[in-house]
Amino acid sequence: MGHNRLNEYISHYETLNYDHHHIRASHHRARRSVTKDHFVYLKFQAHGRDFHIRLKRDLKTFSDKLEIIDSNGPLDVSTDHIYEGRVIGDRNSYVFGSILDGVFEGKIITERDAYYVEHAKHYFPTNFTQPPQHQHQHQQLQQQPQMQSLELHSTDKSLNSSSQISSSTTSTTSSPSTFDHSSVSSASTSTKSPIKPKSLDEHHDEAVKNIGFHSVIYKDSHVDDVYKDIREGK
Repeated sequence: MGHNRLNEYISHYETLNYDHHHIRASHHRARRSVTKDHFVYLKFQAHGRDFHIRLKRDLKTFSDKLEIIDSNGPLDVSTDHIYEGRVIGDRNSYVFGSILDGVFEGKIITERDAYYVEHAKHYFPTNFTQPPQHQHQHQQLQQQPQMQSLELHSTDKSLNSSSQISSSTTSTTSSPSTFDHSSVSSASTSTKSPIKPKSLDEHHDEAVKNIGFHSVIYKDSHVDDVYKDIREGK
């Protein structure tokens, strides 16, 4: 099988598209678990083998008293997305990483190989960038009533002008015909309801559907050693 180069440093990669909706729901259950031993199961095929991974929240890497402070003071830090586990059927395996948006990112170490799993947005950012479509729609909705108000004002002025001309030139004519402003007023006030912008989860799911995958996985052996020539004095 030919190599599918990811970038100048990674000579081969494969894509993953497991059910991230299920993983997202399982992750939320693990966060709410009182016993802290709720497992998240992840299954996929890549690099000529099956992966059946069992994960649980990592409560050891970070202390419960972890505190991060910046120039504005303490930050609200959550570590409930950090996981560790094993590849089922591989006694000496170890898996660690995180789950965000139902997508696992981390490292898988088996008896024979080591694998890196990353979100596709790191390598295909244009597919996962949230478009500012809802901002344009909001601006259009704000501008539309203003334009209608200008049209109404212009209509009123023309009506008033014609009324004055009519009354001054024909004294025998009765009062000018009454114009129904209520129809114009009602038309100006009837605007389209704002279009609800997509949530981040909805946009993420749509991006995954469009490109057909959400993650990339590659072997440690497929990562080029960029400093090899330097160490060997070449």
